[in-house]
Amino acid sequence: MPNVALSKSGNASHSGGAPSVGEAKPAPVAAGSRIEDIDVIRGVALFGVLMMNLVEGFRIPFSFRHVLPTDASPLDRVVRHVLGVVLAGKAMTLFSLLFGVGLCIFFERASARGPGAMALLARRLVVLLAFGLAHLFFLWHGDVLTSYAASGLLVLPLIRLRPAILFALAVALLGGRAFIVWVWPNAVLPFSADEGARHYADALATYGGGSYFEVLVFRAKEIWDFVLRFSFVHMPTEMSNFLLGMCIWRTGVVRHVERYRRALVWAALIGIGTGAGFAIFRILPVNAPLIPNSQGQFFRVVDNAVLRMYALGYGALLLLLLRLPAARAVLLRLAPLGQMAFTNYLTETIFFSTLFYGYGFGLLTKVGFAEASVLGVVFYAVQGVASAMWLRRFRFGPFEWAWRSLTYGKLQPMRR
Repeated sequence: MPNVALSKSGNASHSGGAPSVGEAKPAPVAAGSRIEDIDVIRGVALFGVLMMNLVEGFRIPFSFRHVLPTDASPLDRVVRHVLGVVLAGKAMTLFSLLFGVGLCIFFERASARGPGAMALLARRLVVLLAFGLAHLFFLWHGDVLTSYAASGLLVLPLIRLRPAILFALAVALLGGRAFIVWVWPNAVLPFSADEGARHYADALATYGGGSYFEVLVFRAKEIWDFVLRFSFVHMPTEMSNFLLGMCIWRTGVVRHVERYRRALVWAALIGIGTGAGFAIFRILPVNAPLIPNSQGQFFRVVDNAVLRMYALGYGALLLLLLRLPAARAVLLRLAPLGQMAFTNYLTETIFFSTLFYGYGFGLLTKVGFAEASVLGVVFYAVQGVASAMWLRRFRFGPFEWAWRSLTYGKLQPMRR
């Protein structure tokens, strides 16, 4: 969570620029200084990530997650297309934008408490990398924590740059994935159609009916054969999102919504309108002669740009809704989900891998898109109740607490 914008956040005391460095040793941010708006947006993004991981990630093998089965029912087709227009790619993009926001907040907070902020943030990302590798190899090949940590470490030296430079680099990196695929055409799927069909059959048999050890061995080979390649190809996109998230935070738009209200209205209208229109156009049968094939590099760049506009439109709309008292009262119920996004993301993997894989209930490919969507809504609601109940007694989610403790090198206070 497939994040994942998982970084802790808190209110900043200034609106931009490089943070001042004091003499105190960096220390954790007080729990009461979290930014509720960011938690709410992260909670909304978590829903989208959960739904797409559920209908595409856990139910079918990794390399065929976007394929709509030929025997899908009319209802499944409608659900799949609706999710494709409304959530696919947008939720994960919003999640990764928030991860960039979280990196910037953590760095500013740590810098305000003394020297060593860069090293502390690097250690935080290394800890996340360890979590990600364990998640990737032992639980699910759809992990994003590993690539988030690696991409975060790569953009870390750029965190002090001015917003304009961060934005320019973010735009430049939008073409990174297309460039890699142009130079290395077999980077994503390094096998022929026949080899792909054999792999698909083997994956169904192993994930759907194999023991945990058999799944573990098959997943390790799958990771080596193409999952790592896919993550590498996707890293420029993640880096672009992180830099854009940093830019958004540094401009102060999240902290001063009233000042940027008009810009946010336009961002919501243009971003959601353009993104939804483009997404609908892509699924229409008449578009086949108009859209280049999957190797069309220019189309990849356009697709990436529109996807970011769509995600930013969602974020802008949520910031505006959070200024309305009635809407805010409802949306704040999602804040615990966002505050415990790391725990909720990993909990989803544990639950759904057990549900769909052979060493659990073996429901792989046996649940349609519509059924999976209902299951996702129910599970998200349960997570929302559980997160709220947990945070009434504890400061952090279990995995957030472990990540925080390992970052600072000592056990953090858990109970409120």
